[in-house]
This record gives sequence, structure tokens and C-alpha cells, in this order.
Amino acid sequence: MSLKAMLVLRLFWVIEVPGAFSCKKPRRRLPEARAIPSHVKALQAVKLCEQYKPRAGADNQGCAVMKLNLGCGSQVPEGWVNVDYALGARFAKNPLFRLINKPLGLFDMQWNDKIFLHDLTKPFPWANASVEAVYTSHTLEHLSREEGRHFLSECHRVLKPNGIIRVIVPDLKHVVDEYIQGRTKADNVLEELGVLFGVGSSPLKKRLAPFVQFPHKCMYDTPRLLEILDETGFVASSKGAFDSGIPDIRSIEFESRTEHAVVVEGRKR
Repeated sequence: MSLKAMLVLRLFWVIEVPGAFSCKKPRRRLPEARAIPSHVKALQAVKLCEQYKPRAGADNQGCAVMKLNLGCGSQVPEGWVNVDYALGARFAKNPLFRLINKPLGLFDMQWNDKIFLHDLTKPFPWANASVEAVYTSHTLEHLSREEGRHFLSECHRVLKPNGIIRVIVPDLKHVVDEYIQGRTKADNVLEELGVLFGVGSSPLKKRLAPFVQFPHKCMYDTPRLLEILDETGFVASSKGAFDSGIPDIRSIEFESRTEHAVVVEGRKR
């Protein structure tokens, strides 16, 4: 086994096994059936709100302005709660990983250790009607159809009335058109769709692909995504790059990520 593979396995152990490589005794896990009391959940929500409270002088009262950047990757602008759950984001919380990743190149992207970790297939930890805006770019397509519907429902739940959701995903129509017009060969279509593991990767990255790569699980075009948002409870329309009701959209959006993509924005009914 190569040195890189051994280091990655050890990092898995450190992160996934409580107390690994530590003199401290691991904390005993609570029984699965033991629910978290409601007052504890409320306290957690208050602490989260305080953590991301806007700077003094902003147009807000306390934590009135909360904006979620869901599936943030390397884009972590100030003023947003930047959320991800990729393995790299979890590893970034470990000082040992940050020390060895740069020279060994285990991950191409240098993950920010300030990212808020949350599995976006699970219920969101934010309260009902507590969020002003949700921005999610090239994330929804990595969820299955059912997970995607749940994700959008959770966005609707946490948004305030008239709150904004902005969703960017690859455009299935563009991929199909490129194939029909002969610019994409038949045997390259799956790669263009982004549904494969480990394409063009090194042997090590191919072994790690199920842990560090997230192929597309559901594809969308503009009409269908607008229908889904309408069904979820949003009034939505197609948009262009930076064409948004979010005042600081340029702090979070890359124009290149809107090319050959479905860009829709809606408000909660």
C-alpha cells in the first residue's frame, strides 16, 4: 500500500473513530432511541444563530439576516453560513490533515476549516422561517430525485415568507443538444453528464473515488426545475448570471458556474 493510501486510511480512522490516537477515553454514545430534548435543540439553534450574527451596523435586528450557502465547496464568502459535508470539508477540521494535504496533494482543493458541517440529505438544523436567502450552486444534482425534493422542502421550511432561493445546476438540455449536434461523441455522453466515478484519475484517487467524488444523481432542465420549485411552494423564474434579488450576489456567484447551466431564482409563497 502506498504512503498516500496509508495516510488517508489513518485520517479516516482519526475522524470516524472517537478517541483514535488519543489518550482520552472516548465518550459513550447515547442510545439510538434517546431523542434530543426540545430545549436542547432550541439552545443549539440559538448558539448557531449567534455564531453567524451579521456585523454591527448591518440592516438587521440580532440574527434577522441569515443567508445559507448550501454545498459551498471552496466558495466561503463573509456574511453567509457556508455549509458542506464533503470529506475534504470534514478532514479540514483535523490539523493533521491540513498539515499533510498540501505537500501530498490528497485533495486538489484546500478546504476552509470554518465551513459549517451538515449532511444536506438530513433535516436542516435551522428553525422555521429563520433564513433570508438560500444559495445553492451545483449541489442539487448530486442528490437523488427524492433527496433533492427533501432538500428543496427544507429550504422552503427555513426561509422566511418572501425569502429568496437561488439554484444553479448543470443543464441537461445543453448536454443533449451537444450530442444531437455532433459536438459530443456518444461514448463521451456519460462523462459529460458527470455520472461516473474516477474518470481520468490517478490509481489512488480511483480507489478513494467513492469517498471523495460525488457523481450526479439527478439532472434537470429549466422548465422542470421551475415546475419543481412551484410544486415546493416557490414563485420562480429563469435568471442569468448576477441577475438576482440577493443584494450581494457578486460575493458568492462565479459567472463561469452559470454557463451551460440552469439558473433559477424564486421567492417563498
